[in-house]
Amino acid sequence: QVGVFLAAGFHPHLEVFAKMNDAYLGIDVSARRLLVYPVNGAEHFFRFDEVNSWRIVPAGKRNHRLEVLTSNLDVPVFSIVLRSAEVLSTEARLSILLGS
Repeated sequence: QVGVFLAAGFHPHLEVFAKMNDAYLGIDVSARRLLVYPVNGAEHFFRFDEVNSWRIVPAGKRNHRLEVLTSNLDVPVFSIVLRSAEVLSTEARLSILLGS
């Protein structure tokens, strides 16, 4: 799925793949947009100015969940389950790209 968007000019500087399903988050800084999948079974693009905040929270004993809170009323929250080993590096990279 992501290959289609790469061919269409989406060039992510950060990619996060879910631990437990086929969810994906990619951030293209030069285009100032995020690609998330799935949203209602399809992909969705957010502009940087639609992202209100993000956070990583514990989700069970061994997992964490990245939540992106948006101003888009159709998709107010997008979340993806992370492996514990990816939490610190993902958090650091998101802080650089999106701020805190």
